[in-house]
Amino acid sequence: MSVDHAFMRLALDQARNAFAQGEVPVGAVVVLDGRVIATGYNQPIGDHDPTAHAEVRAIRQAATLYQIPEPLVRAVIKVESDYDPRAVSHAGARGLMQLMPGTADRLGVKDISDPRENVFGGVRYLRVLANMFNGDLELTVAAYNAGEAAVMNHGGIPPFAETRDYVVKVTKFYRRYRSIPDVVEASIGVSHEPPPAARP
Repeated sequence: MSVDHAFMRLALDQARNAFAQGEVPVGAVVVLDGRVIATGYNQPIGDHDPTAHAEVRAIRQAATLYQIPEPLVRAVIKVESDYDPRAVSHAGARGLMQLMPGTADRLGVKDISDPRENVFGGVRYLRVLANMFNGDLELTVAAYNAGEAAVMNHGGIPPFAETRDYVVKVTKFYRRYRSIPDVVEASIGVSHEPPPAARP
């Protein structure tokens, strides 16, 4: 079911105004038509929270430490877990950056369920892959999804539909996070264009 972008923009604006006026107490959750749009811990959100304070610090610190663009880290998290630190895939990948237990062990992650450790491990892996593929964004992202061996064996992005789709999604969100300063808006995909009915 598609989201009415004009309605969502209005809901976000109303929630932001409530926060600015101190109308949403700490710990409160704002739900509109069954959809969480804000929490009293921070800014309005989509399904999960791209602005949670601990995650923001971890993302910024890991991006700085490993010299990976923060918008790329956010894009990977968005596509991997939609900012849900409790996410578990059918294959067993866990956390914000959906680390597989074996990969987490390789990266020295002791507690894969800890959001900070998960982010640092995932960004460390992005750094390893970026070095391996000479900074090529698409190959780095493809390797994060399919593994570095698959990318090397195929001499490029593997011909797997899931991996090709993953690369498209991550690069799309990477561009959004680079161009839209509001992390919440970039995360939920609210269009800057008016809805078709409002266009002349």
